[in-house]
Amino acid sequence: MLMQDKKRIIIFSSILLAFIALYIFRLVYLQLVSGQSFLEQSRNRILRKTAVIAPRGEICDRLGRPLVTNRKGYAIYIEKDMVGEKDLNNVLLNLYKVFSKNGENINLSFPVSNSPYTFLSSLKENDNENKDYLEFLKANKINSDIDANNLMTNLSNAYDLSKYNENDKWIVVALRYEMDIKTKNNADPFMLASDVNINTVSIIRERYMEFPGVSVEVVPIREYVEDGFASNILGRVGYIFAEEYEELKGKGYKLNDTVGKDGIEKTFEQYLRGKDGVRQVEKNTQGKVTAVIETVNPEPGNNVILTIDKDLQKIAEQSLESRIKGIIEYTQLKGLDGADVKGGAAVVINVNTGEILALASYPTYKLSEYNSNFTNLIKDPLNPLLNRAISGAYPPGSAFKMVTGIAALEEKAITTTTTFTCTGKYTYFDSYQPSCYHGIAHGTLNIEGALRFSCNSFFFDAARLVGIEKLNKYMSLFGFGQLTGIELTGEVKGVLAGKEEREKSGKVWNPGDTIQVGIGQSDNMLTPLQIASYVATIASNGVRYKPHIVKSVKDYHFLETITENSPTVVSTVPMSESTINSIRIGMRRVVVEGSVSSAFKGLNVEIAGKTGTAQVPGGSANGIFVAYAPYDKPKIAIAVVAEHCGEGGYLGVIARDIFEKYFTTKELNDIIIPENVLLN
Repeated sequence: MLMQDKKRIIIFSSILLAFIALYIFRLVYLQLVSGQSFLEQSRNRILRKTAVIAPRGEICDRLGRPLVTNRKGYAIYIEKDMVGEKDLNNVLLNLYKVFSKNGENINLSFPVSNSPYTFLSSLKENDNENKDYLEFLKANKINSDIDANNLMTNLSNAYDLSKYNENDKWIVVALRYEMDIKTKNNADPFMLASDVNINTVSIIRERYMEFPGVSVEVVPIREYVEDGFASNILGRVGYIFAEEYEELKGKGYKLNDTVGKDGIEKTFEQYLRGKDGVRQVEKNTQGKVTAVIETVNPEPGNNVILTIDKDLQKIAEQSLESRIKGIIEYTQLKGLDGADVKGGAAVVINVNTGEILALASYPTYKLSEYNSNFTNLIKDPLNPLLNRAISGAYPPGSAFKMVTGIAALEEKAITTTTTFTCTGKYTYFDSYQPSCYHGIAHGTLNIEGALRFSCNSFFFDAARLVGIEKLNKYMSLFGFGQLTGIELTGEVKGVLAGKEEREKSGKVWNPGDTIQVGIGQSDNMLTPLQIASYVATIASNGVRYKPHIVKSVKDYHFLETITENSPTVVSTVPMSESTINSIRIGMRRVVVEGSVSSAFKGLNVEIAGKTGTAQVPGGSANGIFVAYAPYDKPKIAIAVVAEHCGEGGYLGVIARDIFEKYFTTKELNDIIIPENVLLN
C-alpha cells in the first residue's frame, strides 16, 4: 500500500512539473521571443464605439403618399486623434482637393472670405452662425472685435500653417474651424461631408494610406420626393448649433448630429428622430476598421402623416405662382396697379374639421439648396424663406365685411331688412367723410346687396352703430389677433385693431378708426391662415375648429398609431339662422354677379365668396379673395392673399383652380388605399 502511494506521488509530481515547465516555456516565448510583436499589435489595435445613424421617419400626405423619405448615401468622417496634429493639415487639404475635383459640396461656415480676407455678410444675417463664431472666439481666447486679416493670421499661427500658400491656408483654417465648432474632443468623429458621390468614395478607399483617420460610412440621407414642393411646411434638417446643443445634449444628441430646423421637421422632431445604434469596431492606427466586434441596430423614427392633400397643395402652389406672374404681365401691359406684386399665399381648410388641405406660399425655395444658396435666399427682396401663409400679416380689406355684418346683426344694430343709401361718400361725420371705392354711389342697399357691391358706406355705418368694443368681441371669437396653434414654426398672431391696443402705444382712438375697422382697414393685420379659418367658421354656422396640419403619427412600419389629432372646437360665434342666410346670400351674389363671376363659369359646384382690396403704404393695394363650397353644404374654405397685386378680383382664378381640383378628384382620392398605410 505504501509503495503504491509513493508511485502516485511521483506520477502527480511529474505531471505538475511538466505543466509548470510548459507554463514557463510559454511565458518565456510570449515575453522574450514574441513580446515585441505583441506589443506592436496592441499598439495598433484600437477599439472604438461608433454611432449607427438611425433613419428619420417619413413625412407623408393625408393619403400616405411620401413627401420626405430617406435613401442611403456616403458620409466622410475624420477622427482627429487618429490623424495626429502633425498630419491633420495635410489630410484636410488633400481631402478638400479630392472633393473639389469631384464636384463635391462642403458646407463651410467659416465667416471669412478667401482673398481678400473679409467677413461675410451672412455672419450678421444668420444669428446661429454668429453665436457659433462667438463661442469659437471665446474658446480660443480671441477678442470678438478682431478684424478678418488678424483673425486669419492668428489662426494660421495656431494651426502651424506657415509653409502653406494663402489659398491653402484659408482652406485648412475653414476646415479646422468647422471641426472645432462641431466636435467637443479629439476622439469625436467629425462628419466632413455627406451624400458624397461614388468617385470620391473610391479615391479615399483606394488611397487610404494618404488619409489616416478618415473613414467612409453609409448613412441615411433625407430625400425630398419633389424638391421645392411644400418647402415651408416640410422644413429641413441641419447640424446642431452651439446654443441648441446645450439644450439637446441631455436628450442624447451629439454635437455632430442633425436636427429638425424648421417646419414639420422641427415641430415633430421628437417623433421623426430615431434612436441611433452602436457599432464597436477595431481600428488600426490609420483609422481603418479591421474588425467589427459588436453591433446594436438603430431604431428608425416614426412617420408623420399630414392633413395636406398632395394634389391640392401642388395645384395651389402652381396656380398661385402662375397667377402672380400673370398679374405682373397683365398690369404692365395695361398700365394698371399690381405690376409690383411681390408674393402671396393660399390656404385651403376643411370646414368641418379644421384640417389644412393646402398651405401654399410664393415665392418659395428648394430645401436641398438651402445651405448652398443661403446668402442669396436671405438677400432676396421677395423673401422666399418667409412662409406667408402663417408668418405674413395683412389688412383683410373688404373680406372683413362679413364680420362687421355679423356683429351688427347679432347685436341688433341693424336687421336683415335695414337699408342704407350710398351716395358714394359717407357723410355722417362733418370732419371725416371717406368715399366708397372709386367714389361709386351704390344707391339703397340691405346687407346682402352691400356685400355683393362691397359698399364701404353701408359697413362704415354698421361699424359705427355696433361700436368698436362689440366688433372686437366678434373678431376675437373668429380668432383674430391670436395664434391658431398650427404645428409649424414661425406663426404670428397678427394685430387685433381696437381702442385698447391703440391706447397701449400711447395713441388716440377716434370714431373714424372704428368705421375703418368695419371695412377691414385701420390696424387689423391677419395671416392668410386666420382669414381661411374665419371663412370656414362662417361656412360651419359659427363653429370654429382649431386649424391643424398633422393628421397622425405612425410607427416606422405604418402598423401602430402613436398619436392622432381629432377635430377641436376652440370657439363658437353666435349667429342666428337669419344672419347666416343673409351673409351667405351676399357672398353667393359676389361670385354669381360680381367681378369674379367669370372665373367660376362652368364650375359644377356652387361657390360663395368675397373679394378684398386693402390699401397699404408703399405700393399697390393688396388683394384678398375668400370663398367656400359647396354653397349649401360647405366642405372646404379658401383664403388667397397677394401682396401689392392691385385688387382682390384677380385672385378668383386661384380659388377656381383649387375648387375644380378638389371636387373633381375628391371622390377618387377618398377610395385610394395607400400602400403600407392604415388611415382612419
